[in-house]
Amino acid sequence: MVRPILTGILVVIVAGFMIVDGVRELSGAGYIAPGGELGPWAGLLKRLGIDPHAPGVAMVFVGYGVALLGAFISYLMGSFTGGVALIAVAALGLWYLPFGTVGCLVVIGLTLWDLTAR
Repeated sequence: MVRPILTGILVVIVAGFMIVDGVRELSGAGYIAPGGELGPWAGLLKRLGIDPHAPGVAMVFVGYGVALLGAFISYLMGSFTGGVALIAVAALGLWYLPFGTVGCLVVIGLTLWDLTAR
């Protein structure tokens, strides 16, 4: 019972942050950037020729957060497939250093542990 609660707390924090960050950027307030610098993900996008402040990037943030919450809800309903979906969606968040990486690694570990214990 403790694993799903811890997983839920982490999912809400990571997904909530992604949604809030994306909505802030879409509204013109900008990303939450400690020290005024975006994370390493922004540098990668720039090298690929993608502007990190493009509306499409912010929509990806929001969409990712919603997908993570949706996968967690499916997992909570007791579906093995929901657990696999949660692991897959959490794996997509590993690029978001350091915040998303740590949170998603723990979500993946807790979900795997729970699925193998069933």
